[in-house]
Amino acid sequence: METSLRISRGILTGITDYLRLHGGWKLSYTAGGWLEQRIPANEPFDGVIARVTSSALARDLAAFAGPVVLCDPPDACLAPEHPLAHRSVVANDYAHCGRLAAEHFLACGYRHFAFVGPTLASSPGLRYDESPRTEPNWSRERRAGFCARLAEDGFTAETYRPAAAELRTTSDKGARHRLIAWLGKLPKPVGILTAHDARGVQVVEACAEAGLSVPYEVGVLGVNGDPLLCATCEPALSSVTIDAVGAGFRAAQILDKLMNGSRQDPVRCSYPALKIDAAGSTGDVHSQDPFVRQALKTIRSQPLTGLHPEALAKSLGLSRRCLELKFSHALDRGIAAVIRDEALARARRLVEETTMPFSAVAESCGIATASHLAKLFRQTYGRTMSETRRDAHHAR
Repeated sequence: METSLRISRGILTGITDYLRLHGGWKLSYTAGGWLEQRIPANEPFDGVIARVTSSALARDLAAFAGPVVLCDPPDACLAPEHPLAHRSVVANDYAHCGRLAAEHFLACGYRHFAFVGPTLASSPGLRYDESPRTEPNWSRERRAGFCARLAEDGFTAETYRPAAAELRTTSDKGARHRLIAWLGKLPKPVGILTAHDARGVQVVEACAEAGLSVPYEVGVLGVNGDPLLCATCEPALSSVTIDAVGAGFRAAQILDKLMNGSRQDPVRCSYPALKIDAAGSTGDVHSQDPFVRQALKTIRSQPLTGLHPEALAKSLGLSRRCLELKFSHALDRGIAAVIRDEALARARRLVEETTMPFSAVAESCGIATASHLAKLFRQTYGRTMSETRRDAHHAR
């Protein structure tokens, strides 16, 4: 497992969760990136759980006579003629990720859509996905699920086709200009699903360079739910979170049965997308009213402390009543309700992604006290902040 990726760290967490319950294993892994992964040379072992990240690792796994469980294997390892084709597999339901993304964009009010796949600059591991000229299965099937769900509602999606040079080099030089030109030609507002979070960050940055407003002209959604990576762009990247922890637990369970002889035949199973972690890169675009859109941009991009409906209306050159009527017509909600919902969404992100004291979370979100935030949080999300933080940290 390359520990540089959130998905692999999640799988490792699921494996260690299984060990806490069942014990009896000595676990060995190599920290680092995808090129550092290898089977221990001088250490006896009984079974392997692996994300196949290089042709050398694939050869070593094929030569190993014991049980192997592959996590998210590339197409090459699934081809009937490949020596790993008949090993057990735990793989993400890539199409489900795409469908969930489409439903999120539809709910937000987008009516134009696009998909952006990976390049070597966003995913160096593509060097091993059979051929850098072939779209990897995790991108291809996410795109297929996205397009299929949109088609159910009568929509289609444009696809960004990387130039050959983008599939041969990890340099982003030149590719950014081509992406910017493509983004500029898309009908607006457009919801763009990217194959993974790293590519999503690149698209958000390209939009900023092109002067395109995110999310009001271009909404961007990644996949994998890496909170650290998603926070590196402005606005922060929304992402489809997948159940990597559950995948690791299931992989360990399968390997345990294969090693103890209670199962001989290979197992094939999938793990789902869990939810959309909505951040600033996607948002409600039902309204085409420029005052409502500017107000929403202000609410979602500025500190909420001291932000009141009167001040917001004044900053737009409107009376509060006029802006309230616009919000009611466009969103069926008043300004105060929208500010409160944004405050709670921010509070949830801070609870899940940081160790900030709850009093500091309340203050940063413009809510008077931690006790008032705790009451609103439980009413809105059906659980306490402590429970939410514990589960989020456990999932990492």
